[in-house]
Amino acid sequence: MISAAAHSLGGIVDPDQAGAAVLPPVKQLAKFSQTVANAVAQEALDEGLNEDPITDAKQAVADTKWTPEYKPLNL
Repeated sequence: MISAAAHSLGGIVDPDQAGAAVLPPVKQLAKFSQTVANAVAQEALDEGLNEDPITDAKQAVADTKWTPEYKPLNL
């Protein structure tokens, strides 16, 4: 799964570009996190590690994605 995660980001960072960052830009963190999650979920399915029947790794990731909700404090 670590290999799948690393390889999922391999095509995103361009090592041929002079001064290219090793890590993805923070502005696109959600996109890259989704890419890694999809790759790891698919690897888990390929290895038969899921307990529940899952046919679509991307959909399973989308269904379990947590989205923060910020609410103002009433002081």
